[in-house]
Amino acid sequence: MKLLKKLKPTRSQLIAGTIIATSLGLSYAAAVGIPNTFTAGTSAAAADVNANFTAVETAINSNATAINTNTTNIGNSSKSASTFSTNTGPILTSTASEIISLSFTCPADGFVLAHGQVTAKFDHGVVQQNLFIKLSTTIETLYTSGTGWIQINLPDTFPAMYGYRLPVSVSDRFSCVAGVPVTYRLNASEPTSSNGVNTFRPGLVLSYSAQ
Repeated sequence: MKLLKKLKPTRSQLIAGTIIATSLGLSYAAAVGIPNTFTAGTSAAAADVNANFTAVETAINSNATAINTNTTNIGNSSKSASTFSTNTGPILTSTASEIISLSFTCPADGFVLAHGQVTAKFDHGVVQQNLFIKLSTTIETLYTSGTGWIQINLPDTFPAMYGYRLPVSVSDRFSCVAGVPVTYRLNASEPTSSNGVNTFRPGLVLSYSAQ
């Protein structure tokens, strides 16, 4: 009895467990409700006995469905992929360049949460340096204003110097269809500067979300 008391969960633990289960989209087991109670020494109607068996069968089937749903949701919640490179990327120009890419297949209809990162090396002169980055599922060939590109500036107030290194990142969300592989791309462009921008150590992280 003392051991059972020690193992009894606290109110905080129960609340935490409920929050975790809800966030994973978990289903709950159904309680078994027996409709008929019999007394020793009295006869039992077949219909009442069968009703009790039906109630047990319904509860068992319901719990089996909940277990299968929970198994699927837990598997989906941990579906992810990533890729990183230590290679030097291209010198950026006004033509968009694919820095790194990764194919990903969603286990169910939902969304892909994408996060791309790269270190940019600016050879800074006397004009402002501009770097544009974008996540996409299509091949980007040219920077176009208002189409999801993110601008990173190295102000012209910075002293002229070779080799400024600046880590940059971008995140986005894409809808996805179950079982359809899609290639996600981190793109970069330098459309407004004459000095070169190199890219180093790009990375791309993808994760599936049902919502």
